[in-house]
Amino acid sequence: GPRHMTLRAWRDRRWETVKAMFAAGPPASPAYLTFGGMKNGGSHLDGLAEALDWLVAAPQIGFTNAIFSSCDLESLWHVLQQVPHVGPFIAMQICRDLFLADALGHLDEDSFVYIGPGALPALETLYGPAPYTEQLKCIRRLWRRQPAWLQPPLALADVEQALCEWRKYFNLRAGRGKKRYFTPHGSPDP
Repeated sequence: GPRHMTLRAWRDRRWETVKAMFAAGPPASPAYLTFGGMKNGGSHLDGLAEALDWLVAAPQIGFTNAIFSSCDLESLWHVLQQVPHVGPFIAMQICRDLFLADALGHLDEDSFVYIGPGALPALETLYGPAPYTEQLKCIRRLWRRQPAWLQPPLALADVEQALCEWRKYFNLRAGRGKKRYFTPHGSPDP
């Protein structure tokens, strides 16, 4: 079976690894590693280190098996939230990454979506205030109505993400929100 790093070896290298993750240049990015703050006032690096400590110990508690034996996407989403500092939004992002890595072929990518904090106000702008269950129906309705010419078709989570991005643009056009500018690193590809 796969070999796992020992807890002792991990603890000897943990800060080196965490710092390297944050210092990595493009295309690597810690962009969504937005773990909540530590209850004792520690930094985001402390939170990431705590989550990685937990994951290194995870083979001993069957966590990997729980991920790959999940019977549906929502169950997997709940399993991922066992990791310290991984809440609903980050768990959904991890699910997306696992799908993009072709690691979840046994699950239906469009069976579940978590509506994140950016998409919720977008849905309220488009459809008015509604309970979460109604907002899920709105996202599913948008997903089902995508044009046939759009190939490959968007996944349900793509629609959720597009709503989040649309809300940022909508707020910026209305004079609200953060003005963020993209600065490319290095020279463009030939």
